[in-house]
Amino acid sequence: MTVLTPPATEFEGLPDNPMARNVALIYKHIEADIKNDTRTAPTFGDALALHEILNLIEESAKNDG
Repeated sequence: MTVLTPPATEFEGLPDNPMARNVALIYKHIEADIKNDTRTAPTFGDALALHEILNLIEESAKNDG
């Protein structure tokens, strides 16, 4: 399996902890959206769709096991 790790330069200036880094990156997206009048940060709808997909995967794994 190929490991898909971004280059270390992608994380410069961000926290070492992955969870804190993810939050920091979301805030950067929100900041850019406010400054540029764009919509690049994930929405609640995006989170809902992701959780629905994860639930379907979990249910599928239960039914196949």
